[in-house]
Amino acid sequence: MKILIIQPSLHKYRVDLFNQLKKKDNEIFVLYSKDKKYSYGANTKKKFFTKILKRIDFKFFYLQIGMETFLLKYKPDKVFIAADFRCLNFWLSITLCKLLSIPVFLHGHGMFKKSKINFFNRLIFNYSLLMCTKYICYNGFVKKKLLLFNFDRKKITFLNNSLINKHCLKPSFNRKKDELIFIGRLRRGTNLELLFYALHSLKKDHNIIYKLKIIGDGENKLKLVNLAKFLKINVKFLGNIYDDIKIRNICKNSCYGIYPGNAGLSVVHYMSLSLIPIVHDDIVFHNGPEPSYVKKKFNGITFARNNKRSLIKILKKIYFLKQKKILSISQNAHETYLKLNYPSFSTKLLKILV
Repeated sequence: MKILIIQPSLHKYRVDLFNQLKKKDNEIFVLYSKDKKYSYGANTKKKFFTKILKRIDFKFFYLQIGMETFLLKYKPDKVFIAADFRCLNFWLSITLCKLLSIPVFLHGHGMFKKSKINFFNRLIFNYSLLMCTKYICYNGFVKKKLLLFNFDRKKITFLNNSLINKHCLKPSFNRKKDELIFIGRLRRGTNLELLFYALHSLKKDHNIIYKLKIIGDGENKLKLVNLAKFLKINVKFLGNIYDDIKIRNICKNSCYGIYPGNAGLSVVHYMSLSLIPIVHDDIVFHNGPEPSYVKKKFNGITFARNNKRSLIKILKKIYFLKQKKILSISQNAHETYLKLNYPSFSTKLLKILV
């Protein structure tokens, strides 16, 4: 089967997932654009064909040049495309697929961030459903939200968004509960400043000292480095690391993976390492729907969004948690990761495509 995959950019975790499809003796071709601002480690060895499309950005929208031309030339059996409505030629491409009788499968966040939708939202989403064979939601939470808006139930399915970590960590008693891990890009939405001030207050007012290891880089790094020095808190900035073995070794002695701002797939990464994810509890503000996998006190811990007092309270509480309870939550977190990846992404996707 010739499968054409169209993405805005190609992240490392997507390469791993698409490599799985190639193992099933399918011909896979991926179209994507290079991201000028950030490096996602997409130079991971690919087992499929790729073509880089030139991207032209406007204020709210963008174009990927050559998408339709390649679609007509390649003549795929199926098309799997990121449902990014900001891509102007996304609309032309899915219309072309409909005219050429090529089954097209959209993959997206749906409208999980919205509490209500207007006429325009409903119009564009209904058009995308009309053009596609199936809309594949990032997870069950996204599907549930779409069905609340009364979209066509028959056209909507879901496939839990996840990642493949070939170097996981199993739950263990031998971990330090005073070590926190952050994995992600150092940008505004991470809200690491909130965590820094919380750590400062814990040290100053309660004599509770946490060590924080940060894996990642970005435009806010210098600001965060200076703030950590000013507050005199124990923070190690380790930079961008894409080697899963190195990440595993950094995390092996830590209990918690924290994302004080708007999280996404980092939650799943934490779970793969048996780190207990700590995230805010307002799902509609998160970058992606993956934090919906976190169930309070079962496989993770939540606090009130943007609330330093709530975060301090949680960090103070877990500092004195018994090791047995920590191990139980850690085991549940890791089990959640395993369930997300069994059956494999490729197995589940191919069942939908066929």
